[in-house]
Amino acid sequence: MGFRNLEKNNPYWSSLTCLAVTVMGKEYGRMSIGQALKKLVAKDDYDKRDRDAIINNLVWITSLKKGGVVKLSPINTGVSEMKNTESGG
Repeated sequence: MGFRNLEKNNPYWSSLTCLAVTVMGKEYGRMSIGQALKKLVAKDDYDKRDRDAIINNLVWITSLKKGGVVKLSPINTGVSEMKNTESGG
């Protein structure tokens, strides 16, 4: 199923999820995935700083067979590096 059909048939999915399902098992290259991410995925679906990690995950997803279990590696958002400045310590 193509990207636009997935978007239409799954209105509650993000465009990034639709792209992931579209590329699964298709063995696209990094450049093609990067272009698709830029062209098809809504800019508010991901933080620009996470672009490389997202592309890496999408490249990995292309090697999977449809219907299999997908376990994505977490995207490093820097959340674990944040410090609580309110506690005063």
